[in-house]
Amino acid sequence: MGIFERLWNATPREALKITLERFAQNRRFFAGSPLERFFAQPNKRLLICIGGEGINVKEGDRLLYDSLLAHAQALSSDPLKSFQAVRIANLEAADNPNSPYTTEGIAAITQMARRDRDFTEESVHFDTTSPLPVVVFYGVQNGLFIEMLQERLKNGAILYESDPEWFIVSCYFLDYERLLKRSVLIVSGRVDEREIVRFFAANMIANSFLRLELTLSDDPLTRDAKLAIGAAHSRLLRGWGTAEDEIVGVRNTLKNRDLPFLCGSKRQDFPIAVVGSGPSLDESFDFLREESGRLIIFSCGTALKPLLSAGIRPDFQIEIERMEFLSAVLRDAPLGDIPLIAACVVSPETIRSAQSAFVFARDSSAAAALIHGCEIARFSSPVVGNAALSLALKFSSRIYLCGLDVGFRRNAKRHADNSLYDDYSDSDGYAMPARGNFSADIWTTPLLAHSRGVMEMALEGYGGEVFNLSDGAFIRGAKPLRADRRVTIGGADKKSAIDGIKAAFCRGEFVTKNALKLEEQADEMIGRLKNRAPATRAELFEAVNSAVSKPCLSAEELILRGSFWHLLHAMLKSLMALKRSDISALYEQMVCEMHKTLKAIALSLDR
Repeated sequence: MGIFERLWNATPREALKITLERFAQNRRFFAGSPLERFFAQPNKRLLICIGGEGINVKEGDRLLYDSLLAHAQALSSDPLKSFQAVRIANLEAADNPNSPYTTEGIAAITQMARRDRDFTEESVHFDTTSPLPVVVFYGVQNGLFIEMLQERLKNGAILYESDPEWFIVSCYFLDYERLLKRSVLIVSGRVDEREIVRFFAANMIANSFLRLELTLSDDPLTRDAKLAIGAAHSRLLRGWGTAEDEIVGVRNTLKNRDLPFLCGSKRQDFPIAVVGSGPSLDESFDFLREESGRLIIFSCGTALKPLLSAGIRPDFQIEIERMEFLSAVLRDAPLGDIPLIAACVVSPETIRSAQSAFVFARDSSAAAALIHGCEIARFSSPVVGNAALSLALKFSSRIYLCGLDVGFRRNAKRHADNSLYDDYSDSDGYAMPARGNFSADIWTTPLLAHSRGVMEMALEGYGGEVFNLSDGAFIRGAKPLRADRRVTIGGADKKSAIDGIKAAFCRGEFVTKNALKLEEQADEMIGRLKNRAPATRAELFEAVNSAVSKPCLSAEELILRGSFWHLLHAMLKSLMALKRSDISALYEQMVCEMHKTLKAIALSLDR
């Protein structure tokens, strides 16, 4: 019997005993944690009342509920009506001409659902006892209504409470030890986006579907938490990629196999400036000109042309993109005799635009799994600035970030003058406020927020002294430094430092394309879905979550993984839009379509 039923039938004396036992249990659980401090002194404002009129919470002379038990029962009885549903992806798949098999597979799965008479375009259906999608509680209040949902919170929950006194009230009713095995609790503090990203990513397919929110408090801390959690959730859909993209990368890597690969980096006593094409790059030109003899300059992607236009010659150009037209962009800049350091998946045509070229393998890419004896550049996604920072941290412990804004001002340009991109306003796509490095009015996007988060992981992972001269978003681990502030930059001989970087690249050994067993991998992935085939929607989340493999993946799985995730995502969204509970027949048809799609992709490797 749960605590609600026990309290419903309890006398005041019994109710007091039950709540004090739960409080003592929570106090033991939080002992030694940062939240222990909230137990040090009793509440002054919010007090629990247990008497002849039932259980209530009192603030001053005012009772806050008609009945605490009735309030909890009402909030927990039908969460899909009481809570707000927030979707972060549309049902339709965006048409991607570069990923035809994946796009067609998603479209086929969606159409299967649409042909079903129980399909509802805009609705999501849950059985009254089925697991809920991830839930975010902005305010825990008495906590009893959350306790009553424990069995349904199998995908976890995020609890944000700005008021420590409400947290203490909830400790009389909510079993935190049980809940926090799969959930996150934040009390009276800033949200750590990295923690929230890790939480969402733990069950990424189910959590990328939607989230439920219940807002019970509205104050500045809670509003900031909403922005941070929304940003973290939107980042979940970034970087999935597709099998078609990975196959292009594999083909390019095998064509680039005769180039020197990163294999023995070591840090030297010479600083590196990592230069992006953010709008604040213009403010760093004087700094880069004056210090160019005492800095190695890494130009990131489209920063090359603005640098050359300002009379600044970078020492290395960094590129990661697969697109064919990149070679023309580099010739137009022009790249000239500037050495190119490129991801191994970059087009050979782009490589040939450089007089000298070196390549590296990015983490979590199928191409990296093909190469033996090479060094993986960790934290090198999602954009070229991440790759350049990762490389710079391998070669130096003193880094300067210029034009690496990962943010922008509203209604202002988002890239430096003379860069490839046209300027556009913040109305183009989803924008959200971010903490500024120097300025208050800084905004970001899910992609830029993802990039910033990975930079922070890189700085924490590699260590070193890093200065951020960019007038964009604040990057944790990088010290803000005004570009016009004179600093003393020392180091060894620059030519020797550049030679040391070039010497870190050597020949690698490769797995051949013929050794890849993609059809067998497709069979194995589909086997996971068949082994856990759900009969009802209540079992669907568990089946989908169990189909997503853990890290330490083979080259074959890395190739197919992105498309597999997209197909799983489409199946989950489509099946949750059915009004009936029994989904077994349609699930089986969709799994067959997924198998057909993955098989077609596997065969395309040989074309």
